[in-house]
Amino acid sequence: MTDHMSGHEPDLDRRRGAEVRAAQAVAAGGQAHEHAFTRERVADASGGGADLAPGAVAALRPGAPEPELDRILITRMHARGHHGVFDHERRDGQDFYVDAEAWVDAAAASSSDHIGDTLHYGEWMHALHAIVTGEPVDLIETLAERLASATFGFDDAVAVRITVHKPQAPVALDFEDVAVSILRHRPTLRGDHLESSAAHAVSASAEDDFHAREAAAAAAARTASDAAIVIGSGGAPNVAPAERARRVRQAVIALGANLGDREATLRSALRSITELPGTKLVAASSLYETPALTLEGVSEEAPAYCNAVVLVDTELPSTELLQALHAIEDAHGRTRETRWGSRTLDLDLIQVAGEVSSGELVLPHPRAHQRAFVLAPWLEVDPRAQLAPHGSVAELRAAAEDRVERIAQ
Repeated sequence: MTDHMSGHEPDLDRRRGAEVRAAQAVAAGGQAHEHAFTRERVADASGGGADLAPGAVAALRPGAPEPELDRILITRMHARGHHGVFDHERRDGQDFYVDAEAWVDAAAASSSDHIGDTLHYGEWMHALHAIVTGEPVDLIETLAERLASATFGFDDAVAVRITVHKPQAPVALDFEDVAVSILRHRPTLRGDHLESSAAHAVSASAEDDFHAREAAAAAAARTASDAAIVIGSGGAPNVAPAERARRVRQAVIALGANLGDREATLRSALRSITELPGTKLVAASSLYETPALTLEGVSEEAPAYCNAVVLVDTELPSTELLQALHAIEDAHGRTRETRWGSRTLDLDLIQVAGEVSSGELVLPHPRAHQRAFVLAPWLEVDPRAQLAPHGSVAELRAAAEDRVERIAQ
């Protein structure tokens, strides 16, 4: 089936009546006097409904293009990664290039001129770059899927096309490039539709493909893909009737304590973290000791901190995960009277794969790149870790000046 590149314009409630009237006029053989931008189901004599034909909008004004969603494009973003099935690919790394195209509705941002009303392409690029330079995978198909999944961590992205280029692929032939390109759309609840002319119905030529792929789309959503294969009748992808699946993402959590039985507290907190719903422990570091860091700087008089880092795979959204970490702190007697004061337990959400955010929850953690008590244990459990947008955790650890000492496994 043809996979169209164009986007589509979102549904606009104030134009719905105009389209229905225009569609009825066209169906009756008359002239339409109002513009039609959305697809609606028009009631027929039996009380049922029929979708407007795919070309009905264009028919109202011959020669006019179909409505489209806006798109944001990233071209040939370079990143050094260690992906591949061969040992030398994992060891030495190679250059990868990413093309990314996200379908968005930029109308609000066009009016407000505010970055918060659209997909922040700078944050999006950093998120993609962190994945390419991060945890290695065997296949660029898997890498592309992770990049698409990360894109849907941004609320504005309706659909995304990801192309991963691997020009240094270890094939003993003369070639310029090898690439994998995927097109994915944001999952939606059954019965929901994108509010657009392209998304409210599948064209007659694509109807058979739509039904044939429903099962495949649902299976894809169940098996860690954040989106099902796109079924397009033109414009941006149609929404498949698959139930929304929570994405599993890796999170980096830093633990610290300098009051009471520090080691027992951290081990108890680790158990509580692994018992969170939809959360699985990936790795836990040794315990490290560092001088207390206060508002006045490093203090040798205050009790020293015991620190660790854990990696978890979790289905919890980042805000829910942070709330759960605060609840674990409270259960261990944490109080918050003094900023950077001594504490029974401190749990910091350092990074969630593919997420860049600001506001009440800032991701990645804004000071993690300066803290050896975070970087050293993190490097222990993930030697190739990357902290967006600062780069290699190994290089950041080498540059960090605060003292840290491993004290227990």
